[in-house]
Amino acid sequence: MVSLRSRGIECDVVCPRCQAVLESPSHAIFDCPLSYMVWKKSRFWKVLENKRAMPFADFLRRIRLFTGGEAGDPQTIFDLSIASFGEWQALNRSPSQPSAVGSNVWSPPQPGYFKLNIDASVIPGSDHIGIGAVIRDEEGSILGAMARSVGGSFSPFVAECFALREGLRFAKEIKCADIEVETDAINVVSAVEDNRELSLECPILEDVKQLFAQVRSTCIHHIHRSANLVAHLLPRFGFNSNCINVWVNEIPSVVSNTVAIDIID
Repeated sequence: MVSLRSRGIECDVVCPRCQAVLESPSHAIFDCPLSYMVWKKSRFWKVLENKRAMPFADFLRRIRLFTGGEAGDPQTIFDLSIASFGEWQALNRSPSQPSAVGSNVWSPPQPGYFKLNIDASVIPGSDHIGIGAVIRDEEGSILGAMARSVGGSFSPFVAECFALREGLRFAKEIKCADIEVETDAINVVSAVEDNRELSLECPILEDVKQLFAQVRSTCIHHIHRSANLVAHLLPRFGFNSNCINVWVNEIPSVVSNTVAIDIID
């Protein structure tokens, strides 16, 4: 109501629910006793109950900032919201809880290394899949990104194997050695680490094994989807493209907002 009054709209500025204080956006969303009870019953309460390093209202403003303050593609808004919430969680993590591979936000590689994130997009019934890869340095800057479609009807697992192989090939092409690899497909990580002998996947994984040696990759890690959003958006772009899309030392416009979220201090 305070915001409406500031815009010249005559209205009562006292919170109509608790009748206690001026109704600011922060009060209405979080601090009002009734809102407080709703949050307390939600699955987010364990995150919200501690003292907040970033006010929750700032988290909501961050979402509005990176969506331009306008309605947009629902999936993109959802992805950005998850990324912002992951960042908010990270900022509110106590010093005794170090960031790990299982973090909800993208983390930079160790000094002197690059990080390759890969993902795939599969739509049931389609005759092709989308794959994407992005390579970043320890500052979060993009050295290269790739998005393309691959003909054929494949399971999500096989599609992720394709994405891993093509991501490693891309890293080799742009001469990025000493890389760490991340994917949100835990079954792919297990397949690589266990050297599984699978029918369709085996030739792809054999290629992956050779490429790992050629780019001097030290590891492959499973991460949460919210820590893999840039790579997650690229295959959706590639799925709808008829060509191989490559960006070197530039940020693809389709992921520019998400990259900004990842590297914000």
